[in-house]
Amino acid sequence: MSTEKPPLDPHPLSEYVAWAGNRNRQPILGVLKEKLPKDSGRVLEMACGSGMHVNFFAPHFEHLHFHPSDKDIEVFDNIKNLSTEHGNDNIADPIHLDLSNPETWFNTDMKGKFASIFCINIFQVAPISIADGMMECAEHLLNNDGFFINLRTFSSRR
Repeated sequence: MSTEKPPLDPHPLSEYVAWAGNRNRQPILGVLKEKLPKDSGRVLEMACGSGMHVNFFAPHFEHLHFHPSDKDIEVFDNIKNLSTEHGNDNIADPIHLDLSNPETWFNTDMKGKFASIFCINIFQVAPISIADGMMECAEHLLNNDGFFINLRTFSSRR
């Protein structure tokens, strides 16, 4: 893959998203090494897109079991293929989770299931109005000691 910035394209399987994801994965890994549970547990990635991040992070946390999720089931084959290619045995099959549709959150077998939930750069492609849904969904899916991590590069423009 070229290190040159491709044209902006927010589709999760685009060259632009792959380029951007490759640029930010090391710094995000550093944050996750500090924040994710040290004991075994389940970790949900909300809005994982192509699955590139979860497949990069999983080998660094063999004690954790990752659950990628996205509203777009079109990306599920890509996530599964990456997991197979990378030999990541600690990544479950993707979960259909639409942060704008509560019917996809309140699956009774997922309530309180996760020790941690993280989401990367969702506000670059989704409206800020999705924030309420993210928090309600996280509240439902996290266990009592669980926590939510929103990772995003924020900048101010003057």
